[in-house]
Amino acid sequence: MSPGKLTPMQAQWLKFRNMYNEDEYILAFRMGDFFEFFDDDAKKVAKILDITCTTRQGRPLAGFPYASGHEQLEKIVKAGISVVVVDQVEDPQEAKARGSKVVRRDVVRVITPGTVMDENVLDKDTNNFMLSLLLARSRKNKKLVKIGMAVCDLSTGEFHTTSFMDRLPRCAGLDQVITKYAPVEVLLPDDFEEPAIINTIESIRPGIFFRNIPRNRFESEEAARKLKEHFNVSNLEAFGMEGDDITTAAAGALLGFLQEHQKSLLSNITSSYHVLPSRFMQLDSNTVRNLELLRNNSDGSTSGALFGVFSRTRTTMGKRMMKNWVLSPLIAVDDINARLDVVDYFTKEILVMEQLGEILSGVCDLERLISRINYSHAINARHLVQLAVSLENIPSIKQILRDVSIDYLDELRKSMVDFSELVQELQSIFVDEPPPKISEGAMIRDGVHGQLDDLRAIKRDSKAWLKQFQEEMREKYDITTLKVKKNKVFGYFIEVTKSHIDKVPDSWAR
Repeated sequence: MSPGKLTPMQAQWLKFRNMYNEDEYILAFRMGDFFEFFDDDAKKVAKILDITCTTRQGRPLAGFPYASGHEQLEKIVKAGISVVVVDQVEDPQEAKARGSKVVRRDVVRVITPGTVMDENVLDKDTNNFMLSLLLARSRKNKKLVKIGMAVCDLSTGEFHTTSFMDRLPRCAGLDQVITKYAPVEVLLPDDFEEPAIINTIESIRPGIFFRNIPRNRFESEEAARKLKEHFNVSNLEAFGMEGDDITTAAAGALLGFLQEHQKSLLSNITSSYHVLPSRFMQLDSNTVRNLELLRNNSDGSTSGALFGVFSRTRTTMGKRMMKNWVLSPLIAVDDINARLDVVDYFTKEILVMEQLGEILSGVCDLERLISRINYSHAINARHLVQLAVSLENIPSIKQILRDVSIDYLDELRKSMVDFSELVQELQSIFVDEPPPKISEGAMIRDGVHGQLDDLRAIKRDSKAWLKQFQEEMREKYDITTLKVKKNKVFGYFIEVTKSHIDKVPDSWAR
């Protein structure tokens, strides 16, 4: 399409379309109550979602309602295509007031395989990690490399780093890390050239998405600055990265990528955990498969596998943690004994275990819920009610653990924060069972907001309200013949006879 023939809206769309590679990204362009897709983007979306692709003025067009958009967008990402979300950032009336024919729009989020947030798209039992990787070769032996990496699950706020020496082309250490984290997306410098690394990752994670970003995003000094600014620290010693330029660079590149694509400060990522390989038994992909740690070798299910036997947790958060424990067995005696002390306690205190189990059954996936609230992605009142119901259980858990003498459980109890005030506020605002969509209304309790109560009363009995309004206007302006009427031309209007025209206030439009 010739730029000279574009409408203002089409020119706006083209500006954003040209900002991103057409092979890697499609553009979700909000127009009123719909996300619209044009040209090749429309054809791709129609095929993935099995929706109709029409033609308007010779251009392919597809779309779906904005209200259901977030889940649909993340389904597109699951198909291997990243989505640039362009939303309206002003009200149409504001655009009209400044004399513009189109509303202002901007990129509010870029969704990639590693930044999916919707619980209907994510596997609730599995983390959704994005990995950033950098390597440095040994000067004496080119087959010996140091690998620094960072992984982040944006949906839970987990951020881990690690570094290790590895030998090409076997890459045994890399095999172990990829097996443990099972990333869905990998960030690499755009000049990365090491087939052994790529082949190792692809052999364990077939179909994984590799994304190349500019090499300068991996610059260690800038990476350190970003990390210290984000975590509000003066140095990275507590995170195990001080003096480790290669790991710092990988972590900073990952954090910067997430900030840029989420258009957010990532406030749910509050800490970074440095994984020391010496603390855990390192398991490669062959070991995990042959020992049937996660899945059996008969039908690929968890039935009969070690994880399937252990996976009797009451929350999805616990199930993800259990999977991590299976893939990262402890080897330090003190760590093993500390965990066994907890197991021993609960096998003896069956009643306490059952009480905790019953309470935890009412706790939702707080990790992912809090992250979703933090990014305001398709949040509704149900999510906030779920948050209140889950947090309401904290005092009961602390009470049950009050007299426990196990150090680990005592530290856990002390770390729990009482959110009673927040729970009370949420419960006082929202009804117990709000509808799934904000557009359905009926989510706020009566008495919370006076104006809302008045509007509800009008909706319930509009005729009575109009009659009352008419009487109030008659009395206020001493116009006994004043009438409130409605027609197809003006809608609702106030009728006053000529004999009372001098009593009509100047603020009324004639």
